[in-house]
Amino acid sequence: GWTVLTRPWYTAAMAQPGEPYITAPYTDTQTGSLCITAAMAIPATGQDAGVAAVDVLIDSLNEIVLDTSVGEQNYAFLLDGEGRILMHPNEAYGPDDSDTFQPLSSIEGGLYDGLWQSLGQDGDVVKYRGADSVQRYYTAATIPATGWRLVTAIPTAVVEAPIYSMLV
Repeated sequence: GWTVLTRPWYTAAMAQPGEPYITAPYTDTQTGSLCITAAMAIPATGQDAGVAAVDVLIDSLNEIVLDTSVGEQNYAFLLDGEGRILMHPNEAYGPDDSDTFQPLSSIEGGLYDGLWQSLGQDGDVVKYRGADSVQRYYTAATIPATGWRLVTAIPTAVVEAPIYSMLV
């Protein structure tokens, strides 16, 4: 039978009291949808009283990430700490039928391997030409509790247009 005390998210949260623990995406047995579990051990007078946890469907996260807007003709996507694409506006980059997430470095025949290698420190800006032949500025920010990276992509033409209009 199922017992909470043996669940990986429970034991991981209990091992790090007061620190959030977030699982990698997995298929939820009740809904059949991809989800993550966020958990944290709750301290009580010098000992841990238990773990509070919540399952979040990936579809909900998808809406938040894909609705991220920082200007015209841009998009955002989410990578895990290993560079696997968790969410991307291009559905072809999503997980395959077995819910295996594709590494950014392997999509489009490895076209984005250079981008993955260049996304170093948070806030670094990388100029890169993608599969659609549009050159964009990419920047990433790490989500601390997960190690995931939220990446934004903005066409260079959008960013540079105000500069060009001042010079002309």
